[in-house]
Amino acid sequence: MQKEEALHLLEKYNKGTATAQERAIVEHWYLKEAKAQDLTVVEQKVDHLKAELWSGTLAKAGLAESPAKTFKLWPKLIAAAAVFLLIGTGVYLFNYNTQYKQPVNQLANDVKPGSAKALLTLSNGRTINLDVAADGKIAEQQGVTIAKTADGQISYASSQTAKTNQEISFNTIQTPNGGEYRVNLPDGTKVWLNAGSSLKYPTVFNARERRVELTGEGYFEVKHEQSRPFRVITPGNSGNGQLVEVLGTHFNINCYPDETTIHTTLLEGSVRVSEINGKKFRLLKPGEEALKQDGLLTIHPADLDEVMAWRNGKFKFNDEDIVSIMKKIARWYNLSVEYQDEAIKKERFSGTISRFENVSELLKKLELTNTFQFRIQGSKVILSKPKTKNQPTKEP
Repeated sequence: MQKEEALHLLEKYNKGTATAQERAIVEHWYLKEAKAQDLTVVEQKVDHLKAELWSGTLAKAGLAESPAKTFKLWPKLIAAAAVFLLIGTGVYLFNYNTQYKQPVNQLANDVKPGSAKALLTLSNGRTINLDVAADGKIAEQQGVTIAKTADGQISYASSQTAKTNQEISFNTIQTPNGGEYRVNLPDGTKVWLNAGSSLKYPTVFNARERRVELTGEGYFEVKHEQSRPFRVITPGNSGNGQLVEVLGTHFNINCYPDETTIHTTLLEGSVRVSEINGKKFRLLKPGEEALKQDGLLTIHPADLDEVMAWRNGKFKFNDEDIVSIMKKIARWYNLSVEYQDEAIKKERFSGTISRFENVSELLKKLELTNTFQFRIQGSKVILSKPKTKNQPTKEP
């Protein structure tokens, strides 16, 4: 592979536009280098090891012209390639067992990643399975044409007969576990829905406001209109609902019913987060996150890479417990999870992994820490403690 080709491939990987085959090439570069070095490290040597491993990976790819240049490239390119150095509770290590083999029955019952799947419910009660609906016009309501695009989106186009003062009717788009979808609302707002989410919205926004209702997780790019504020209602649970008023912006909301906290993260622009009745609001600045838990609203700096990982085709974990991690994995792969040892729930991990590979490949990367082992039974993943402690060995 020529240097220019390899650089282009890394750039595509970073942007999330690489094909499955291209992603596999990038990941193979890194894992091959890690396996060859057969290393286990303590906490103070982690950064040095990552730099050392990636330097070797770049050299093998023909990208390192000199040691100085290689090290300088390291911080940017290591993030670009989403290296899988996972961190377990209490001990920081990279423990690649060269004798590791996945049992055949696990691979036979493997689960593919999620894809563009959703159900659209029109105001008259008609439901449209977007997985199988043909591309092009699929319905028309109140002078608005609803169409499915070839790249898996729903768009709304208003005709001259559409009126903002007519009776409001609502559509709902729902993504199942194992699905995601994008909808372009009647005002031009773009919404990406993560797995297990729903968005309720009018077919025509009225003249006073643009109001939608979200459950699950959605990323919004809203066109600012001074005379018609855009508002997102998140019902929440146990009185934990909220109202987000948008002042022209890009933001992400995570409000799954099985989570105790609503996360509202601002990437650009400005939003106001408040109770559903509009009282006690807080303004967010770009790079901030509002956390709503047990009725209490707090503001914190946000890890934007972690928040937007799902939109970029990745999982990113930052010292996150395995229960929270497996909730995300279960939604995306439409799985249930069983823990055969409560101690597993205390394990914590950090790392970045692609969302576009079979679940066994993803779990293998987590399993490399030797803190648990897994097996797949139909649509269930079972996590248990390893029977024996694997030690790194060298290939003959």
